[in-house]
Amino acid sequence: MGDMNFPDPSASPHESWEWDGEKWAKIMGPGVPETTAIASGVMATGEMVVVNADGTVSVVKETLTPGGDMPAETGEKAEFHASAPGYQTRPNYIMSAYDPNSGKIVVVYVGASQFCHAVVGEILSGDIGNSIVFGAPVVALSSGCSYMSVCFDQSSGNVVIAVKNDGDGNRGKAVVGEVSGDTILFATPVEFEPDPPVLNVSATYDPSVEKVVIAYSHDTNGKAVVGSIDGGTLSFGQPSIFQTGGNPNYIQSAYDPISESTIIVYKGSGGTAVVGKVAGNSMTFGTPVVYDINGGVYHSVAHDHASKKMVIAYRASSSSSGRLVVGTVSGDTISFGVPVDFADIVSGYDVTVMGDPVLGKVVIAYSAGASKQGAVIAGEVSGDSVTFETASIFDSTDVLHPSLCFDPSIKKFGLFYQDYTNLKGYGRVYSPGGTTQDSLDTNLTSENFIGVSKGNYADGDEATVQIAGINADQQGMTVGKQYIQPDGSLDTTEGTPSVAAGTALSATELNIKDLV
Repeated sequence: MGDMNFPDPSASPHESWEWDGEKWAKIMGPGVPETTAIASGVMATGEMVVVNADGTVSVVKETLTPGGDMPAETGEKAEFHASAPGYQTRPNYIMSAYDPNSGKIVVVYVGASQFCHAVVGEILSGDIGNSIVFGAPVVALSSGCSYMSVCFDQSSGNVVIAVKNDGDGNRGKAVVGEVSGDTILFATPVEFEPDPPVLNVSATYDPSVEKVVIAYSHDTNGKAVVGSIDGGTLSFGQPSIFQTGGNPNYIQSAYDPISESTIIVYKGSGGTAVVGKVAGNSMTFGTPVVYDINGGVYHSVAHDHASKKMVIAYRASSSSSGRLVVGTVSGDTISFGVPVDFADIVSGYDVTVMGDPVLGKVVIAYSAGASKQGAVIAGEVSGDSVTFETASIFDSTDVLHPSLCFDPSIKKFGLFYQDYTNLKGYGRVYSPGGTTQDSLDTNLTSENFIGVSKGNYADGDEATVQIAGINADQQGMTVGKQYIQPDGSLDTTEGTPSVAAGTALSATELNIKDLV
């Protein structure tokens, strides 16, 4: 009979074998679907494969983007509000928020007739230089407003503007807006506090619960209310008190992604901060903490991406010092380092701070000195303190209400403000400059994984990809669920993004996507 040929003794019971007249051979069978496509780049047997936008296929891989020096830049100013002379027509209470759905920035302000206005701005870059173009301003609320704020609601894809509605008895109102091209469409305003008087309104989005938090002063108390958007309609729970009595004012807020809480800052008995957590449709708060007994006017608070701490910029109420203090959140409380002076502010309106997630800096825009020139300064947090760079003047005129907004698509800031000399509103592009770190980017997304390469292919070859069934071309797997890592390897822990390749039946066998 000659030599007998039997299946490999280590063969898995999940494998199928047949006698072809001369020897035993493993078969895949009709239940193992495959597909073919043109390879983009080199592919090897057993590698994880993604489909590209043009229909070609590539192995999952990471690409290194080297870091480098970025010079500080301030672009030319672009006008978003043309005002006739007079207080009632100038742009006041300027605030801004980035809309990732449209890749644009929504700037809100009090404009003509003291109505709440909004304008859509787009930062342009590349061959045409760094500049901002604006659409036409749109009225968001057609009665007298002040103390407004804006945030982007990721769950609904809308912006939410919260205001003190002076024209309706100082009630608290909010309105939902959706960016469309270079304009914005608004729904009917909704009351979040029907009992006047309301003052000092600040809106923040909490992505951990997909809710909007609006902090405000009401009568003599500090309150916050939770809002939800369903089908474009905004509704609110019952307000919760974070400060009883004391007339808290200059209220501002920001989300802390580390503790998944909202940090509210205000002037109470000095500069004060409190940690709030959303619980259903209401809020719970820790004990308010004073960070500067002499602090507390024109606050701004933000998350610093490098240190993973919160920073508060403000003007000291007892002097002309512009200061920044670093806060560390732990549970429902926050502790602070020693405040650091960054400028002489004298009598300017508003201080605004934001974190730069690319350069790992904090950026502050403010009105500098007695002449209130528009100034911007960057600093780096180290421990519980901050070291500042040299400030630069972005506008030598009298500047009020500066607002910063980071645009992640071009990794720069939009800087918006009122020019008090001509009562107009302007926007500029700003980057603090510095050295960027090396970065690794993957071509894997949550939706583009299709299967495993069945052979070795050169760029441009027709490649066969197994898209389901048991693939025996793997090595060193641990039995159990397998997740694709950003570099294309497999592991039992989830990668970023989280993409399941299938289940390992042995060290070499992967049941792709668990489909068969």
